[in-house]
Amino acid sequence: WMRRKRKDDVLDVNGIRMAVAPEAKEIADNLTLDFEEQGEQAGLVMIGAPTGC
Repeated sequence: WMRRKRKDDVLDVNGIRMAVAPEAKEIADNLTLDFEEQGEQAGLVMIGAPTGC
């Protein structure tokens, strides 16, 4: 279940639904979500995100 504000856009990225605020849409359009494993830990990583995300 995803909590979002009414004005957020809902994007489908590789089968993952995510809400994006209108002011972040340009950044989100240039992101790639990927699954990464390091040893026993695994999770989603953002490729193309500005520094500090």
